[in-house]
Amino acid sequence: MAPCGVGLGHITRCEPIARELSKHRVEVVFSTYGDGIGYAERMKLKTVRTVPIYIRVRRDGSVDFKQTATRSGLSLGVRTFIRQVLAEIRNLKAFKPNLVFSDSRASTLIAARLLRIPTILMLNQYKVNIIRKPSAKRISLGDRAFFFIANTSWVSSGLCCRAYGLSVI
Repeated sequence: MAPCGVGLGHITRCEPIARELSKHRVEVVFSTYGDGIGYAERMKLKTVRTVPIYIRVRRDGSVDFKQTATRSGLSLGVRTFIRQVLAEIRNLKAFKPNLVFSDSRASTLIAARLLRIPTILMLNQYKVNIIRKPSAKRISLGDRAFFFIANTSWVSSGLCCRAYGLSVI
């Protein structure tokens, strides 16, 4: 199981699934980072650490896509993602799972697909509207470009998931 390690929502909703599988003698290994690691250790879940990603949030707790992208930078974000995929390939080769269950982790899905391991994907929401319409006030050309690229990337990632036959629940 590969829950996103940002916050506790992902790992806490994966835990009951893992516990139920364990009752049926299915070995479950978690691959996570950040907040997920601490929780997994406290709950005594078999866990391996992986490369963390950092997401910026607003005061209300929602994801700030613009700050996340601008603070990470495109090249740093791509390098981190590649490092995540490589780490997941190493983890998957070490544990040889029959199935990979990802909660919002694209790197794990890609690693599993490269190794021809069946996958299941669980998401909070299938479509994220990074920006629906420009606000009543005028936004800068740079902001418009950012939101266009962000929305296009999100739509493309969804199409990519479907093209590679990734299951979404």
